Amino acid sequence: MFWITNILLFISGVAAASKFLVARFPQWKESVIKIDTLKGIVGFMVLVLGIGMAIDYIFSSSHSFNGGYLLNILLMLALGIIQGLGIIKQTVGTDSKIAKRIGELRSKIAPYEEIIGLIALASVVITIIRTLF
Repeated sequence: MFWITNILLFISGVAAASKFLVARFPQWKESVIKIDTLKGIVGFMVLVLGIGMAIDYIFSSSHSFNGGYLLNILLMLALGIIQGLGIIKQTVGTDSKIAKRIGELRSKIAPYEEIIGLIALASVVITIIRTLF
């Protein structure tokens, strides 16, 4: 589960920070564009996984406070809402109250998508380095 979570968060972070990454590293343009086309699907998967991890974190008493884990959950929820809104609307219907509320929340956090994506990328790299070493 650790690797799936971090790979999805990494892909979602790349899709969120795609404009910055292409501007900074032009040689990555083709790869970033390929990842950017998966934004909706990956966003929805990240949101579902983030909700599951949040529920597990809230109701599990087996672990102590872990700031990195909590940060990853919040990043997954934010990126999932921003990127997966189209699929969410298809799933629950465009006229439902849930879709409207999520749309309002998305409009509030969407201006920060690139920053959230860069934080997600840094969080994944730090998490993997901490785990391996």
